[in-house]
Amino acid sequence: MVRLITHNLLACHVKGCDSNNFPLAFSDAQLEIREAEFNAEFLKGFFPKIEWKALVDSARQLGDVSLPETPPADALDNEEFLKALHHVLLEVCLKSLDAGQLRMTSPRSTYKKER
Repeated sequence: MVRLITHNLLACHVKGCDSNNFPLAFSDAQLEIREAEFNAEFLKGFFPKIEWKALVDSARQLGDVSLPETPPADALDNEEFLKALHHVLLEVCLKSLDAGQLRMTSPRSTYKKER
């Protein structure tokens, strides 16, 4: 099981996969929602580390459209936005369809990472 917060940080580090190694594409994945305690201060601190387009694209690939294409100007002071971000980062999880390892593939290579 992988949360989107983790997925947003993962990149391919295989030899020769040093550019265009992010984001990893997942396959045979199933969406699972796991409740997590809301912590606005954590989200505000983590926000600068987020690769926004990759996060939004990943969430939408899973059918979650709660995040806007671009963060609002008042993102860190907007509780509704922070709650949507919390949901996508910490409650949306990926798990394998076949109860095995979750498969993620680098956009540059055929290397597959299993978690």
